[in-house]
Amino acid sequence: MKKLLIGLLSAAVLVGVTSSQEHHAKGAHTMKGYLVDQMCGKNMAKADAKKAMMKARKHTRECAMEEECAASGYGLMSDGKYYPFDAAGTKQAAEYLKNTKKESNIEVEVVGTMDGGNINVEAIHDVKTAAKETKEKG
Repeated sequence: MKKLLIGLLSAAVLVGVTSSQEHHAKGAHTMKGYLVDQMCGKNMAKADAKKAMMKARKHTRECAMEEECAASGYGLMSDGKYYPFDAAGTKQAAEYLKNTKKESNIEVEVVGTMDGGNINVEAIHDVKTAAKETKEKG
């Protein structure tokens, strides 16, 4: 029984390491934070990290979709810092905002690669949806 348990644990660790290496081999990372437009996000990031995140949490979908704000592009407010998206990410963010029912507290997970201080976005997911997908896979 003890050998079986050790074997199963070893296999689980090996699968976890392989999955992690495949994920990082692509160079993609996942970041959590609040989806905000660049105009507002850059102003938020001037505050200390705690205040910046409080402002980002309260930031509204309506503001982010206003013509001037939307034209500035989108990004992620995470740990008090603002990370702008690439053009493809901005398109995905606009689509996400158009389809979400959230009016504020627009917390998302962004999968992508860092390019300087910008994120080259592969995907944007609702935090609850991403957590549900992880549970379903496990």
